[in-house]
Amino acid sequence: MRLFPLLAAVALPVTGHSQTSLAPVLVTAPRAPAGMSVLGTAVSPDEAPAAVTVIDRQALQVPGTHSLAGALARDPAIGESYATTGYYENFNLRGFLLDLGSSYRINGFVVPGELHIALDNKEAIEVLKGVSTLAGGMVGAGGAVNFLAKRPADVRSVRIEWGSRGGSYVGVDLGAAVSDTRPVGIRVNLAHEEMRPAAPRAQGHRDLASLALDARIGGWDLMGDAEHGRRAQPAVPGFQLLGGTVLPDAADVSANINQQPWSRPVRNEATLLALRANRSFNATSRIELGVSDTRARIDDSLAFPFGCNGAPYQYFCADGGYVLYDYRAFELRRTQHWKAIWSGEAEISTVRHAFTLGAERIARKVEQNQLYSTTIYDDAGRGLSGNLYAPWVPLPAPDPAPADLPTRTTTKSAVFVADRVTLGDWRLHLGLRMVRIEQRPAATVQRPQHALPQAALVWLPRAGERWWLGAARGVEFGSEAPLVAQNAGEMLPARRTTQIELGWTRQWSVQQSLSVVLFQMRRPYEFTDPIGSSWAGLGSYRQAGWQRHVGAEAEGKSLVGRHLQLSGNIALLRARAIGTGVADYENVQMQNVPRVRSNVFASYAIPGARDVAVDFRWLHVGARNARRDALASAPGYDRIDAGVTWAFQASGARRTKLMLGVQNLTNRRYWRDVGEAYSADLLFPGAPRSMTLGLLVEAW
Repeated sequence: MRLFPLLAAVALPVTGHSQTSLAPVLVTAPRAPAGMSVLGTAVSPDEAPAAVTVIDRQALQVPGTHSLAGALARDPAIGESYATTGYYENFNLRGFLLDLGSSYRINGFVVPGELHIALDNKEAIEVLKGVSTLAGGMVGAGGAVNFLAKRPADVRSVRIEWGSRGGSYVGVDLGAAVSDTRPVGIRVNLAHEEMRPAAPRAQGHRDLASLALDARIGGWDLMGDAEHGRRAQPAVPGFQLLGGTVLPDAADVSANINQQPWSRPVRNEATLLALRANRSFNATSRIELGVSDTRARIDDSLAFPFGCNGAPYQYFCADGGYVLYDYRAFELRRTQHWKAIWSGEAEISTVRHAFTLGAERIARKVEQNQLYSTTIYDDAGRGLSGNLYAPWVPLPAPDPAPADLPTRTTTKSAVFVADRVTLGDWRLHLGLRMVRIEQRPAATVQRPQHALPQAALVWLPRAGERWWLGAARGVEFGSEAPLVAQNAGEMLPARRTTQIELGWTRQWSVQQSLSVVLFQMRRPYEFTDPIGSSWAGLGSYRQAGWQRHVGAEAEGKSLVGRHLQLSGNIALLRARAIGTGVADYENVQMQNVPRVRSNVFASYAIPGARDVAVDFRWLHVGARNARRDALASAPGYDRIDAGVTWAFQASGARRTKLMLGVQNLTNRRYWRDVGEAYSADLLFPGAPRSMTLGLLVEAW
């Protein structure tokens, strides 16, 4: 099992054959308008001095792919970090947790990370790795994930799915493109899903309605988006280590320990409004204006198992027991983003310059009202107890004690300038972003002003080949001290990230390519002292030393014969803490970050069976530490998915596809996520085998 994870690639469909049901990552998706891209400039991913992966629409149409986790797992640089059933999903990228305030974007606009981002109306997903921001705005250390909405086009399609556990899905896509006789284009997406996950008593449903408008008025190109989604589903909480050191048996435990009669579904209502206006004054000068307002309203409810009545208090008891809390809150998480960018070109002597000047402001507000997390204590001070081996046993509901927390606001204002210098086959990228950060309540130590430079050199020696070397600096907010720390709730100061990256990519043909990226990143390390006087026996949460992430990523594909397409990708990462002054954490691999993660894809077009293809995906994830001090770890695992696609023409339709997908073909049980979140080390099991049948009908 050691050789295959070293295969590298991004998959493309076999030319002349129908798209396969596993449709791996693509790098040739239709280019987004410059301002919508995560790069924020007219530079395409093929020439950018940054590692950018594009997951296209075919991958988003794989049967059963309706969650972010299912789509983003195709990129081995991404790992789950509390991407649980029923809750909004979060991830780590290159070993860094994605920042909920800046790393999630729709059409280039920052949206709250707590949003349930629907894939039904998305054309593609851009994954920008690292802090190479160009003009795309400030991002967290790991990078950013940008969801590109479908633009108006002449389309009429219906997609229907049925799951082996009783779930169902229907999505409608209708649109009309802008043309010489039609100055306004429209795209409408409607979707409804009945969710039936493997976890017991976790059934839910969701709805989405979205509208995209494009117009050409008086020399301006206008792009508007409106999106509204509702979702209701019980959240499935994570497990914890037994006695602080032992993993539960993933094959024996029930998959849902949120089964109390007083627990309600988590309800998430998402609304997005965005408008962008572009105008070209001549062949070399262009202005772009944009504004967005995105809100996530969350009715949070959970029978939350956490800790034990005996030491170590912050983990499950050795016999599977836990203290059960009733957690509820009404939340509003809102992000407003506006930006103005001017770009122009000039040729001085034999050197061509492409200038970019801009300003932006991102305002984030978090309101938490009627919040409480309570349990019932007996005369001996022991909390209400349950057991993970019998989570269905009904327990009394704790008495609520709601409180409204102070509103938290953060604003990031920036002005930036960039220049792309072209001289023959060489491109020199220079940029500077001046950022001001304001935070309420304020961190203990604040440094509001930050200068973020970037420089990169790109060489294009021949068509299809690119080399780049870049260095950049980023900044993000410090974290909030967890509940187990002495200084619980304290906000730590902002952290600067530095990065250097070297990359090479070569595409010989549509079916054959290879790319390799090497990088090193560093950021201040945040941790809780292992000994102290908090209720869990821990110390203060603070910054000391550094996280140093050194890694390599590779992607490649090759056509074998006429019918077999092989492809794959891999991420190797050494992510460790240095200079912390705490022996338990020094030089230890970061929690929940494997040293190797890879995908291998195979797509086989069956000879003699017209437009029928069979494909497989092999996911390999290495072992991961389940505690930051490495006293417990989760073993690595391998998972195989398979699918069959039959493309044909039905009466009145341009194209029809019948797809069958099988996830976790061998029914392997494993721990997919062993990260730290919400003051706890949490464990999430992988889903057992499931099947989904899909039908896609396109009228034109």
